[in-house]
Amino acid sequence: MTAFENAAKLQPDNSDLLVNQATILYYQKKFGEAQALLLKAEEMNPNEPNLHNLKSMILFEEGKLPEALNAVEKAITLDNRQAYFYNNKGLYLLFFGST
Repeated sequence: MTAFENAAKLQPDNSDLLVNQATILYYQKKFGEAQALLLKAEEMNPNEPNLHNLKSMILFEEGKLPEALNAVEKAITLDNRQAYFYNNKGLYLLFFGST
């Protein structure tokens, strides 16, 4: 996390660094902090598919299945070559009761 924070000081307009920090926070189950970083990243680059995928993962953990599905769909729209996004979509559909 420290390395990403230092890198963000050197490149404050690099949204990927914020998404990477948010990913660490997600795995630490600090969802609120992760979401705050994702909001900043989205202001910088709303077309970053990984931030929408991570947003979907947080929403899923919070039990917000329709919102999680919408966020992962946005990620897929932005980059339809990432199998990980489709995997998450499949998981959400299983929990959402869709086939």
